[in-house]
Amino acid sequence: MQKIILFLILQVSALLAQEPKAVAVLDFQASGGLQTSEVATLTGRFRSILVNTGKFTVLERDKMSDLLKQQNFNLSDNCNSAECAVQIGQLLGVEQMIAGDIGKLGATWTIDLRQIDVETGKIILTKSKDFKGEIDGMLGVMKDIANEFAGLKTEAVEPVITAKGDIYLTSSPAGAQIFIDGKMFTDDKKAALLTPRMIEGLSATKHTIELKSGEMIAKREIDLKANDLMNVELKLSLPTVTMKFISSPLGADILLDGQKIGVTPSVQEIPVGNHTAKLTLANYADYSEEITIRLGEPAKSISAQLLKNVKLTIVTDPPEARIYIDDALRASASPLTVTLPEGNHVVLIKPIKTTLEEINRAINLTIDQQLDFKLKKRKAVPDEAAALAAAQLQAQKDAERLRKRDQQSEQASSSKSGGVKWWVWALGIGGAGVAAAVILGGGGSGGGGNGSAGEGIPTPAWPN
Repeated sequence: MQKIILFLILQVSALLAQEPKAVAVLDFQASGGLQTSEVATLTGRFRSILVNTGKFTVLERDKMSDLLKQQNFNLSDNCNSAECAVQIGQLLGVEQMIAGDIGKLGATWTIDLRQIDVETGKIILTKSKDFKGEIDGMLGVMKDIANEFAGLKTEAVEPVITAKGDIYLTSSPAGAQIFIDGKMFTDDKKAALLTPRMIEGLSATKHTIELKSGEMIAKREIDLKANDLMNVELKLSLPTVTMKFISSPLGADILLDGQKIGVTPSVQEIPVGNHTAKLTLANYADYSEEITIRLGEPAKSISAQLLKNVKLTIVTDPPEARIYIDDALRASASPLTVTLPEGNHVVLIKPIKTTLEEINRAINLTIDQQLDFKLKKRKAVPDEAAALAAAQLQAQKDAERLRKRDQQSEQASSSKSGGVKWWVWALGIGGAGVAAAVILGGGGSGGGGNGSAGEGIPTPAWPN
């Protein structure tokens, strides 16, 4: 039963806590030369803002005056203290009173407000804020304070800036488009205005100035003061893209187009365009890579395994020889000493004397070493034309020798058989043919002859 009663009490307390509190707002006091009418306008707006929070029931000013007159209370301009506010709150029958003052120092507005509990006479909350600008910008500040009095989350309110200033904007190179706070600066016909340019009547506050010319850009944040003329000079450059550089071992210098920009490992801003990136480290071969940077593309990176430098010495005998390493001429005579990255290479030796043979050798370098080459004479290569002439002459000699031998044999047998015999020799030399034919004739009545010796010699049938 006790638990039920406690629960009901808590519920009633919660409902009571949600009820809007009755509050009255005294007219804010003016200071710093402000007009009473201006401050009265701000006080009236503050009452409306309190009502909009939904946390207060605000007594109207005219109603306050009627109630105080009925009780013969004279509301003076000096009633701004907590004690006076509590006294008025008791007469009006409200739970809380709000009082304060608004002043101005130079171009800066100041506002100090107090929230007072009428029953206890204690100040619940005080709020003090400064604002630089015209009076209409104070509305946002007062809304902020009202929300805090109501226990609501305050929202950042951009003040209305009416103070003005001018800037004179130049660029290198000139002729760049102008963007202020993301908006292109144009003339009345919406044509882009270019640097150099005087820009007048700009709000006295912080601005972002951007310039664009082709692919080049420039950007700067400025804080323009009221009635100020600011000279702004910007140098345009290509936009950049973030790029990672890593090497093994670490500590290599990073060179971009010949200029050092950092040490590995690091992240660098690289301008768009084509570049030559190089990593260099003592006692290691340089690593080089051609890169192209474009906006909007995935981020690039270079991760290189640097190779140790190894010394190679080459000695030839005789020394007069051109020495090529990996197709690059390194020397026209030996000895030659070069530094190369460890790994595979090709060495080509071309002797100056044409009677000596060339040497072509693949090598794998892991440590410093020396290579010695003994150049040898070329092997004799027979002249093809001379060889063909010699073969022809030999064929003729062979044919003549055979002819004489067979002639002798025919003379010995000519009395027994007549006719004609053919001998043909052929010798192929180097793709050319040399043929020798010998015709031996015999007389007599046999062997198919038609009469005396030498007559009726048949036409030879050459082989196909």
